[in-house]
Amino acid sequence: MDCKDFKEKMFLYPEVDDEFYKHFEVCVPCKNSFEEWIKIEKMLRSPMLKREIELEWKIISKNIERRINLERYKKIIFIGVLTLIGILTSFIFFIFLFRYLNLYLIFWGISIIFKEIFNLMSYFTILWILVLAVKNERDMIKTKSWK
Repeated sequence: MDCKDFKEKMFLYPEVDDEFYKHFEVCVPCKNSFEEWIKIEKMLRSPMLKREIELEWKIISKNIERRINLERYKKIIFIGVLTLIGILTSFIFFIFLFRYLNLYLIFWGISIIFKEIFNLMSYFTILWILVLAVKNERDMIKTKSWK
C-alpha cells in the first residue's frame, strides 16, 4: 500500500484491512497524518464543538434561505414589470387610436384593450398564486425547528 491509498482509507477507519495497519507501522508521515485525523475526529465529537457547529449552521441556513427568497422575489418583480409594460403599451395604443384614427378603429382598439385586460387577469392570478405559495412556504419554514 502506498501513502495515497493509506490517506484514502484513513477516512474509513476502523473498517480497514491489514495492509492499512502494516503501512501505519512503517510510514512515519502517514502515522502522523492518521494521529492528527484521530485528534480532529475527537474534537468534532466534543459537545462544545457540536454547539458551535449548530450555531454556525443556523447562520448559514438563514443566509441560504434569504438568497432563495431573493431569487423568488426577483421573478415576481419581473412578472409585475412585464404586466405594467403591457398595460402601458395598451394605454398608449388606445390614446393613439383615439386621437389619430376613425371611430371604427377606436372601438376595435377598445375591444383589444379589454381582451388584453382579461389576459392580464390570468397573469395576476398566477402572480397571486405565486405570492401565496411563497408566503405558505415561509410560514412552513418559520414553524420548523432546526435541530
